[in-house]
Amino acid sequence: MFKKFKFFTRWNKITRSTITRYQKMRLRQKVCGTTVNHALNFCEAAFNRAIRDGLIDYNPFSEFDKFEEVQRTRFLSEEELVFRLLRVCSLKTAGLCNFHLIVKERFFH
Repeated sequence: MFKKFKFFTRWNKITRSTITRYQKMRLRQKVCGTTVNHALNFCEAAFNRAIRDGLIDYNPFSEFDKFEEVQRTRFLSEEELVFRLLRVCSLKTAGLCNFHLIVKERFFH
């Protein structure tokens, strides 16, 4: 996970131009803009946590220019759908408990 962030360990100070260079490098590697945004959002969150913990006082990732993200429709697999339904459903009734056992047997064993 952190291998892609080795880029930032080359400099003592991360600046807007450092972030821009990282974005360009990732695009040359044929990584889509949305993926680059996710990585930089992760960095931004980590730096925000460091600010909150009093370790630093500035977050260079808070001002980076994000790539436009294209919305897409994603369909859940049957397993993902069942898992999400089970997570939000209350299993207190007998019918749902039976359903849970059947699904659990089918997908998770």
